[in-house]
Amino acid sequence: MSENETADVLTPQPPKLNPQVLAAEEKLWGALLADLGNEQLHKDYVGFVLKNNLIKQATRRYGPVIEDKEKHSIEARRLARQYQKSLVDLLFFTPKHETIKRSTSLEGFVIFFVVILFFIGVSTFLVDVSNISAILIFILRSLVPISLGALIIYFWIRFSKAKDYLDKE
Repeated sequence: MSENETADVLTPQPPKLNPQVLAAEEKLWGALLADLGNEQLHKDYVGFVLKNNLIKQATRRYGPVIEDKEKHSIEARRLARQYQKSLVDLLFFTPKHETIKRSTSLEGFVIFFVVILFFIGVSTFLVDVSNISAILIFILRSLVPISLGALIIYFWIRFSKAKDYLDKE
């Protein structure tokens, strides 16, 4: 294979346009120009353009129609702009990604507070509590399972949401 043939194979080329398709597109465009206010003609033209992959040509054709304020009515130009925009959106289509909800500072504060309560509860098992009332000791020591349960539930919910998000993709 020569160098030129290799370059031709590696360089992407637009598909060769069929003259009959171009003639049909020209005919549809002419009918559309004759009656720009007819939405059905716009739909037929856009449908033909999409079927035959002539989106770039169609967006270029709509441009002068939109700019020509003297020749076309405001309503006709608005309709043309609407269809041109829909074609341009197809040209530059990018899928929309769902945004991940991040933890708020309030959630962070609550988690911090729950962790502090956990450590306060744990500390009652480690220090001498003989001079503290039994009810207060019971309350402080009950902070351990309550805060631990709250943390487990919180992280389980966050894990489930993250798993659901990954399963969608």
